[in-house]
Amino acid sequence: MSQKWIPLDLDERVFLEGQARLDDHIWNRNGFDLNVIRIPCTNDNIDNLLKGRFVLQRTAPLFRLPPELLHQILQLLNPTRAYAPVTFFFAMTCKVALLVARSEIVRIQRRHFGCFAGHRLICIGDAARTLADYPRGLLTDKERREWFGISDADDERDNVDASLFTLAASSWRRVGEPPSLIRISDLIWRRSPISCLSTSDFLFFRTLSTPHYPTNAQWVVCNLSKREFVRYDAIPPARNKLDSVDVQPRRANLCRLILACICWSPEQDTGVRGSAGGEADAVNTQLVRGRWAGDRLEMTTFEQMAPCEEGLRWKDVTEDLLRLLRGLWVSKMEDPMRCLTLEMAYRETYRVNEVQQKGQVTG
Repeated sequence: MSQKWIPLDLDERVFLEGQARLDDHIWNRNGFDLNVIRIPCTNDNIDNLLKGRFVLQRTAPLFRLPPELLHQILQLLNPTRAYAPVTFFFAMTCKVALLVARSEIVRIQRRHFGCFAGHRLICIGDAARTLADYPRGLLTDKERREWFGISDADDERDNVDASLFTLAASSWRRVGEPPSLIRISDLIWRRSPISCLSTSDFLFFRTLSTPHYPTNAQWVVCNLSKREFVRYDAIPPARNKLDSVDVQPRRANLCRLILACICWSPEQDTGVRGSAGGEADAVNTQLVRGRWAGDRLEMTTFEQMAPCEEGLRWKDVTEDLLRLLRGLWVSKMEDPMRCLTLEMAYRETYRVNEVQQKGQVTG
């Protein structure tokens, strides 16, 4: 019987999907929702809204106050800094208010929508039952003590029972896609403050509160621990019988690929296999030792990638990961001739000089 798997955020102590066979996670659940690690471009959105002339709004008594006091008023309106409408209502007052609220909106939107960006992610199999079964350095001393009662002085502590799978499934909570501030129920069945807005104000509120993910930006999934990245646009949006119900096949493929990169188990049997022979075996070998298991991941634009420390460079590993994605499809479809050669598609789309757009990036 194949082992069960569960995707975890170790920093937040939550699981991103329920326990299931890995084959089910990858093909039937689309991995996990990428938006939990995708950082919205809120700065760009607000900057566009601030374009144009400012009316003389400082004649209003409120906006005669210094910016420092306006910031304090904004914090008093939303002391918990929750993702609440009141912050956006304040920002909608005028451009001066929007300018004052800009940094706060950026902060709460990133915390709400990119809530797991930069966190340690791993999809662990239930066969991992001791510390020796996990990637080296995955857990801190504090986590080993609090989660499993293992002290640094324990002899042979690597062999002590320590099942992350059991711990998460029994006591951690599940999280899904971050909810929007605009709900149909609020607009139809009860008169919330949002439902009382005029049409023009509602459209402005929706523009301001909806996370901004520009389609013309070059999105990348970054491994902050290893300084590696994969390019979103390089994932082919090819459809076939398995993707017939996918609205965004490119995104679905990236979800599957990222999940495949964070899997970890001491056992070779993943349950993801077909009759493709050696290629399916190679895929299983990579899955049980995911190259990004337990690393800190985030999805951002190429321009907003975190700078490297001096002497270090980002490395584009898109081509390597596309081979894994192709292997997944071949093992599932059981017919290599029906699968797109993803590496060739990548080479045709991106040239080496485009990959090295930054001085800190290497191919």
